[in-house]
Amino acid sequence: MTSVLLHHNESIFPDSKTFLPERWLENPRLDKYLVAFSKGSRQCLGINLAYAEMRLCLSNIFRRFGSAELRASGIMYGDLTKNDLGILSLFETTIKDVEIVADGFIPLRAEGSKGIRIQIES
Repeated sequence: MTSVLLHHNESIFPDSKTFLPERWLENPRLDKYLVAFSKGSRQCLGINLAYAEMRLCLSNIFRRFGSAELRASGIMYGDLTKNDLGILSLFETTIKDVEIVADGFIPLRAEGSKGIRIQIES
């Protein structure tokens, strides 16, 4: 079974396609079902490196670029609204571009989809 099938199992994760990060805080027992890197003796050897790279890349992106939502809400992190390089926004991206339509060991998107595209606005 691939991780996609387990992560979208509605009996374990009700409304699995909705972004609900609080589900992990309200029910810490769900951690045993998080199998993005597999589990046990077959677990990915590079899991810690992957998490470290993910944190470094995302922190660099969010340190350098703001978002329209932060500006509109008035929330400021340091000099975000003064010194950011621009605002990140989705460009010609719809839900169809991120929906999983097939499982070929890795999730596959619809044919012809360009995936998630982001533009930088000044």
